Amino acid sequence: MTFSKVSFVCLLAAQLTTGFSNTQDFIYSENYREEDYTISTVGYGDRYIEPISEIRAIHGKGWVIELDNGSMWRATDSNSASKIDLWYSSDEIVIYPRYFEGNSRFYCENINTKETANIECFLGSSINSPLRVLIHSISLFDGQLCTSDQSGRMNIFECSSFSKISSWCCGDSIYILANRGSFSGWGSPYDYIIYNFTTDELVTANLRR
Repeated sequence: MTFSKVSFVCLLAAQLTTGFSNTQDFIYSENYREEDYTISTVGYGDRYIEPISEIRAIHGKGWVIELDNGSMWRATDSNSASKIDLWYSSDEIVIYPRYFEGNSRFYCENINTKETANIECFLGSSINSPLRVLIHSISLFDGQLCTSDQSGRMNIFECSSFSKISSWCCGDSIYILANRGSFSGWGSPYDYIIYNFTTDELVTANLRR
C-alpha cells in the first residue's frame, strides 16, 4: 500500500499538548486515556495533506461509488454517472463540499483522471471497516473534536461551530472532506470539513497543529 492510499486519519496523529489535556473540558468522553494519543511517524507540522479515499467498487453503471471505508455515494446526475462508470476500482478520489451551486452537496475529483462528479452520500462507513472513523471526544470549552480510527489512532480538530458539534455524540461515524482547494471553499480559513454520517451535518474544521 502506497503512502497516498493510506487513509488520511491513519497518516496523522495529534500531539497532546493543550486543549484536551484536562478531562474536565469534555462534555463527552469515551475511554479517555492520555497515553492513547500517539505522534505519527509521518508527522503533520504545517503541511497540508488531502483526505484521499480509494474507490473499492463502482455499481449501477456509475450511479454508485463504494469507498474503501465501506461508505456508499450516489451520482446525482447522468453526466456524473457516465464519468464514474469509466473510472476504476483503486482510483483515488477527494470529496469536496458544494456550498452554493450544483444539484448536490458534494462533488468528488478523481486524482487519476482529474474529472469531477456530483455525488451525495446515502450510506455511512461500514461498521466492520478498519478505516471507519468515530468521534472519540468533544470539548465545547474550546470547540475541539477528537476522532479515532479503528486502530486507535487519534486526531484533534478545531471546529468552526460550537453549537453544531454540541448536538454530536461520541461514537458518531464521520468522514473527513477537503475544504481547501474546493470550488466553494476558496478563501475559507478552514482546511477540512467533518461530515457526520449519523446526523447528516457538516462543520468546517482545522487539524490542530
